[in-house]
Amino acid sequence: MFEFGPEKILVVLVIAMLVFGPQRLPELARQIGSATRQLRGIQDTVHHEIRTALDPDQNSTGSTIASSPPPARPSELPGPLSEGGTFE
Repeated sequence: MFEFGPEKILVVLVIAMLVFGPQRLPELARQIGSATRQLRGIQDTVHHEIRTALDPDQNSTGSTIASSPPPARPSELPGPLSEGGTFE
């Protein structure tokens, strides 16, 4: 799809340095790293949920596990949804 060679990465870094400045660049890099870690965590959770939904009797290692009860329905949960309310 998109190929990033060393030249392109260098150009992006130079442009980022000019736009954000050298003082703000480390903070921006930390924020991008944090967002990337959060996205990876969300992706792992979604993959796990899909695997569980497709084959609920198998865990990720392939061994058989006891089936767990299905998740509670919103009407069975305490809080505003049990009275027919909505999240706000």
